[in-house]
Amino acid sequence: MPLAQWTAGVIDRWWDDHPPVFFSGCEVGGDSSRLELRSDRRDWMAVTRDAVEDLKSLGFSHAYLILDDHPPVGKCNVRVLNTDLPALAQRLDAAYVGLLGYGQHRESVGVRLGARDLFLEKVPRNYRWRFSLHPALWSLEALEALLVLRMDQYATGDHTPWNFERHRDELDVSTRLSDQLYEGVFRINGAAFDADDGRIWRGLVQSLRQVFFDGALFFVRIVKGRAVREQTSARWLWAYSYYRGPYPLFWGGVMMQGKLSPHLENFLRLGCPAHVREVLETARQFFLK
Repeated sequence: MPLAQWTAGVIDRWWDDHPPVFFSGCEVGGDSSRLELRSDRRDWMAVTRDAVEDLKSLGFSHAYLILDDHPPVGKCNVRVLNTDLPALAQRLDAAYVGLLGYGQHRESVGVRLGARDLFLEKVPRNYRWRFSLHPALWSLEALEALLVLRMDQYATGDHTPWNFERHRDELDVSTRLSDQLYEGVFRINGAAFDADDGRIWRGLVQSLRQVFFDGALFFVRIVKGRAVREQTSARWLWAYSYYRGPYPLFWGGVMMQGKLSPHLENFLRLGCPAHVREVLETARQFFLK
């Protein structure tokens, strides 16, 4: 619970006028934001299914599902998150709109839609991480259906977030996805909807950093080959850098196996942007007490 409360505090800081925040998987206290715990807290799928049922009973049709170690690490784009994406999800009958999308050293895997649809990417069924648990906007009906399916696919002791997102439905002949789960999976074009905080220099600096790393990695690949290029990329920890977008995030989360992520520590040592450092430093200070 302390980690979830810390993340909620960061959301308060960086996401103005955000929708109400609800917590699942914890004992109900005097705070109405804590949803009733009716299942074993170790059964992530059952706890999340119960939370979905509660949110539906409160009249919600969609929700942003955010794991407790994925706070925003910069200013959120309120218009996109609060208005544009929910309306678009309704119009496209989307089951899932992932906030960790293509671009920024992440490949495009599907068909890109047009400007009217915010350049969303429609994710193909054979994509490995169709239902990634990075922050995303979910249709509650679709999320509930997928949770029920996953709970049938795994034994009770294996109802983990990892098994939920890593299951490859296209390889499982027993999988029967609804039309919405089959067709309605999208990812955001993050960089195009980065929040405008009035600091033009910030976007310029990040663009120059990206051009530098892209150019350096391309040079390494030409001179030394793909394998060395991948090793160099890993050493620079580009894959663990933060992802700009309407909900900017640190790719790997701030925790790993119950401890502060070593990738976070390395990223801090490399010198991340000041507004990202502010969030991640508070995580380090808070969880190392």
